[in-house]
Amino acid sequence: MSATIDHLISELDHPLADTRRAAADALVALGEPAALALCEAFPKASDPKVRRRIFLVLEALRVPKTIPDLLHFVTTTEGVRGDDTRALALRAVVNALEPKHRRQVFDAFINLRRDVDPTVRIVALDGLVALRDPRAQRFLEEMATNEPDTMVKNAAMGALNRFRPLCLDEGRPGPDTYTPQDLSIKLASTDAFQRSLAIDLLLEHAQRFNAFAVFSEAAHAPHALARQSGLQGLGALGDVRAYPLLLQVLERSSDAQELALALRSLARFQPPTHLDLPTLARQIGRLTGHASALVASAACAALASVPHPQARQRLEELRTHPDPLLSESAREAYLDHRSRFANL
Repeated sequence: MSATIDHLISELDHPLADTRRAAADALVALGEPAALALCEAFPKASDPKVRRRIFLVLEALRVPKTIPDLLHFVTTTEGVRGDDTRALALRAVVNALEPKHRRQVFDAFINLRRDVDPTVRIVALDGLVALRDPRAQRFLEEMATNEPDTMVKNAAMGALNRFRPLCLDEGRPGPDTYTPQDLSIKLASTDAFQRSLAIDLLLEHAQRFNAFAVFSEAAHAPHALARQSGLQGLGALGDVRAYPLLLQVLERSSDAQELALALRSLARFQPPTHLDLPTLARQIGRLTGHASALVASAACAALASVPHPQARQRLEELRTHPDPLLSESAREAYLDHRSRFANL
């Protein structure tokens, strides 16, 4: 059979269109053996027209075993204007997909939504719909709102409309979709949606992933985006063990965004009873004078969780500060403090 398949593949380069069509039909009839042979053939095809024909046959064959080779081609080959072979290869991937392939291809489709070729981006949208993975909704919504290419934006809106009813009964993917290491890497991603995805999954499956350890490690990582993700996660996790780690950030960091995130996270906790509250109130209170209004405002919010008169006194002083953002933050924090610690 291999000789027959090889001959049929060679016929895809025949000068007569009828001969090419007959060869393609015969290859489709042969099923999986033909698909695997075509996967070996397309990297060797120097003529883009022959490669296109191979991808069209693979699209018709719908053989899942071809997905790795096709996806590798799409993700490692540079796009060329006017050359639609990558989009055709990706279409063959989409046609072979089943929901069980989520783990294998989800991240690739997410990355391809930013491909230079708008046709590839559109096919990637179809792939996200085909996977029926609830995680895709936020990415589809992003493209339907922010995609600069009108054609792709319209395709994203259509994909979102098809996707929502498909996922009504799907639920979120199980925690086995990613490992803790996978999510740790995503916490440092330059893609904000990937970082958000990792934070959400860690919070939802906190015990399974040991989310406290993952977030704590990220908060001390050399990569700034990882540190910010870790601080955000520690605050949302609500584990009081994070308190001393967050205080360390106040001592060591000079980055305004990290300081603000650490302070906002501290605001979610009441301090552990063993801490010296006057010292804590002074430490956080000093940051209300930070040059960054975001840090100063976040420090007010953190002071509202410190059950000590010095914290309330500092907030009272700031209620008349000339900076409107700081004075408003101080007023809100002051009222919060009085409500939470009425007996002070």
